[in-house]
This record gives sequence, structure tokens and C-alpha cells, in this order.
Amino acid sequence: MEDHLKIPKSKAIKGLFIYCNYCKSIVYTKCKKTNGSIDFCPNTDKHVFKVVVYIPGTKRTRTRIIETRNVDEAIIEAIEFEKYLKENNFEIESSKERIIKPQLLIDCMSLYIDYLNNINIPAYRQKLRSAGHINEVERYFRYFVECLKKQKIDYASLRIHEIGDMILGLFHNYLLTERHYNNVSYNKVITIMKGFYNFLIEGSGYNIRNPFKLMKRLPVRPVVDTITEKEYIALLDKIDSGNSRQVLSTGEKKNHYYSWLKFSIQLGLLTGRRRDEIINLKYSDIKSDNDDNLIYIESEDHKVNRAKGNTTESSKKLVYIPITRKLKELLVENGLNLHEGTDNYLLAPEKKENREVLKNQMSKGFSHYYKQINAGRNLTFKCLRKTYITHLALSLGLNARVITRHSGDDVLIKHYLDRKLLVKMAENFEVF
Repeated sequence: MEDHLKIPKSKAIKGLFIYCNYCKSIVYTKCKKTNGSIDFCPNTDKHVFKVVVYIPGTKRTRTRIIETRNVDEAIIEAIEFEKYLKENNFEIESSKERIIKPQLLIDCMSLYIDYLNNINIPAYRQKLRSAGHINEVERYFRYFVECLKKQKIDYASLRIHEIGDMILGLFHNYLLTERHYNNVSYNKVITIMKGFYNFLIEGSGYNIRNPFKLMKRLPVRPVVDTITEKEYIALLDKIDSGNSRQVLSTGEKKNHYYSWLKFSIQLGLLTGRRRDEIINLKYSDIKSDNDDNLIYIESEDHKVNRAKGNTTESSKKLVYIPITRKLKELLVENGLNLHEGTDNYLLAPEKKENREVLKNQMSKGFSHYYKQINAGRNLTFKCLRKTYITHLALSLGLNARVITRHSGDDVLIKHYLDRKLLVKMAENFEVF
């Protein structure tokens, strides 16, 4: 005989009852069959949670049997049922439309990963997300579970609404003291966890709060570092097959030389575009005027198009990269006259499949060779875009945004302009 269901007074809500399928009546303190205490009812296995909602202005009701035997889950489903009825003029959805929402944390995490991969998502809600982003979300989910396991918390039975201050505090300490995350990395994790709960609340109709809203972003001072001309020339000179080997702490050997690596770095500096766009540029994207003078390269803004789900040609955001004298010389050196107008890729045209791997090779290759010039700092491939935009702003002022296509001046100033370089350029400034 199962323990009988109970709704503690502290959790009682309007319309939620315990119903006996044997007696066909609501359960109170006495058993209707034995007339004794409900604690000794022989049919507790027939007891279920039932929600009853009255239609305003009438004596009619809408009811539902709730399948769970957990009172907290029953309360959540009762609230969601009433909310659904109010939003749908008190019409009950068909059994086919009714979807029982998972309540376990790990099941909800799986639901979110499916959402990011557009599994069982209507076409109008689908967005193309990078494999890197999805891998990042999965990694932070693993960290959250690892944090719970270290504290001997049964993560497998933890329900999505049970994440509270104690667990948030444990995760906060885990990220800072065990993972040694800096403020930027910490903020990225919290942003992703907030997004996970926002998906459940706004995208899936869960009637829960977002606990991660309580976790404040840590202060960050944006650092924008650009590469100097001296460093850039030294870096290109270093790129050679003779010094391409890196030995990892595990003893594994990595090769970072690729015949196209130098060209990718040059394209990064002279176009100012992200890796996504560089690996997808084609010779057919190079546009000329009526006199066959090269004018610009047309490129998708992959980051924006992916975020906004712009998949049709008419909806995609495009950027127009001006072809400067040095960029023209670079294109000619790397086969423009041979491939002009074709759908061949500018970078590594021989690689037709799985071009995403080029992005990681570009980043790792840049870092490997940059360390060899002993510049005393750590720059990444991203510095090329920041260098381009900083010098473009020095030339055009904030009108540079017309070319970079940033949404506002604040984004340009905060994340892309090297203020140290701007200050140096103003050393001859005089008020009068």
C-alpha cells in the first residue's frame, strides 16, 4: 500500500485537490469507504492529484488529473493548467497537444540541447547555431553537474525548480576557486545558464523563476589589444614548416603549419572580418565596377545571421569589404587572376568539406607562431579584426561603423577600438 498523497497547508493552492479513483470523490481527512482516518485508507494507490478550475461567470469547470505523485510538480502543473485555460478561452487542449514537460534538471538540459540543435522545433523558431556554441553550452552543463557531484548532491533526481541560493553559491565558488575562471569566463557561464532558464520559461511555458538572475555579472574592463606593424611582419616571417611543432603537456605533438595559414592572417588584417567569414569568402564575392576596377568583397555577417536566424538570401545581413591597394595586391598574389568570378574559396580552395576545422587551425596557428616572436604579451587571431577597425576609425572616425556594420557606436568603442593607440595618435594634439 502506497503512502497517501498529502498537500501541506503551507503549499495548498486554490483548485488543487487529492481525488480517489476508487470512491470517485475528493479525499478529505476521513476515508469514505472505511469511515476511518485517511491514514489507514486501503486504496491510497488510487489517490491522484486533481486540479479544478472554474470558468468565470459560470458554474462550469475544467479539470485535469495530474499524473505525478510529487506535490511540488503537481502545484506547478496545476498553475500551468490554469494559465493555459486563461490564455485559450478555457478550451482544453487535446491529448495530442498535451505535452508533459520534463521536471528533472538533467532532462531539461537535454531538452535545451535539442532546442539548440533545432530538434522538434518548428521552422519559424529555428536558428542556425555554431557547433562551438553548442559544445560550450554542453561543457557548462557538465561543469554544473560536476559541481553538484562534488558536493554529493543527487543531481539525477534534482528538479528544475529546486535550484536555490545554496546551489548557486556552490556553483559560484566552483567556477572561481576550482575552475579559476576570470570575470569574463565567469560571466559567459552565467549568461548561458540564464539563457537556459529563459528558454524553459519563455520558450517552453514553465512556470518557474530564473534562479540565475540572482547571480550578478562580475565587473569587466574591456581590453582591446592590436598588433603592431613590427609584430605583424615578424609573425609572418616566423610561419614556416620548420618550426611548426608543439609538444603538449601530455607529450602529444601538434603541427601548426599549413600552406594557407599566412594568407589567412593577411586576410584577417586586411579585411577585418571574423574567421567564419574568412573561410567562406569566394572569388565570386569580389565585385568590380563597369571598368573592371575592383571595388569591394561582399560577405555575409555570419554572427548576426546565425543569431537572428537569417537563412534566406533576402534576409541575410551583408557587409561590404573595401578593396584597398594592399588587399588587391594580396588577392592577386594568391590567384585572383586565375580564379576571378569562380565559386572557388579564397582560402584553401582545395578543401571542399568540413571547412569549420579551418577556424581552429587559424587560431591555434596564429597563437603558436606569435609566441615565437617573444613580444611579451599574448595576442589571438581576434586582434587582427580589432587592429583593422581601430585604424579604420582613425581614418574615418565613427563613420567606420558604416563599413563594419556595428549596431551602435558604443559597441565599436567598447570592444574594438584600441584606446592606447588612439591616445598615442593624439600626442601632437593642441587645444589652441
